[in-house]
Amino acid sequence: MLRQLAVYRFPLLEVRVDGERCDTSTLIVARGRLYGGRFVLAPEADQAVPQLHAALFLRSGAPAMAACLTALAFGRLERSAMVRIVPAQRVEVAGPPGDPVQGDGDILAGLPAVIGLTEQEVHLAVPAHYPAPALA
Repeated sequence: MLRQLAVYRFPLLEVRVDGERCDTSTLIVARGRLYGGRFVLAPEADQAVPQLHAALFLRSGAPAMAACLTALAFGRLERSAMVRIVPAQRVEVAGPPGDPVQGDGDILAGLPAVIGLTEQEVHLAVPAHYPAPALA
């Protein structure tokens, strides 16, 4: 990961959060509070509330990203001056055409992209012995 940080070019992304332009080089859009397992990305996020949270990383480059990853690891990302976390219903992202858009670690699409909420339900199949979800 450190080697990739050192060579990554951090292209500028033109981001619109609910119509407001917020350019950045790194963006994470989440519905839940946690990222990468147990790390708190968006403390105000609640999956029971139909809202996204956009984490806009305000500085680019390996040193800034290393500082942000450290803040994330210690549960202090939302207090970092290098990150702005905003609630959103719709996030539009433009950048180098075709640059990958990841969803939970998998490449789902290429830029440009629109991320938003839908009224459509997602039905899940789980084993009968699986614990009941916390959100009913």
